[in-house]
Amino acid sequence: MLLPIAVANWSVAIAVAGVALNLLRIDLISALFYTAVINGVVAPPLMVLIALLGSDKKVMQKRVSGRVSFTLVWIATGGMTIAALLLIVTLIPHGPLS
Repeated sequence: MLLPIAVANWSVAIAVAGVALNLLRIDLISALFYTAVINGVVAPPLMVLIALLGSDKKVMQKRVSGRVSFTLVWIATGGMTIAALLLIVTLIPHGPLS
């Protein structure tokens, strides 16, 4: 549970960030879009790390992920990787006149 002071500090930080975005004339929809792009590109490497940690007996000891879980995680990671690559390809302009 967060202390009330910590919640107040986060509230102030969020308010300051909102005012800064407004004063800098940053389009909020574009900011949300590019944040989603960054999240989509960062997710596959993190999923690889999670899959590797979940299958490591030194780290997980008795709680190592099973075959079904391991397979599903790698399928999801592959899907996310393909989606991230397609996202990057669609953001690159297609030729000199686009």
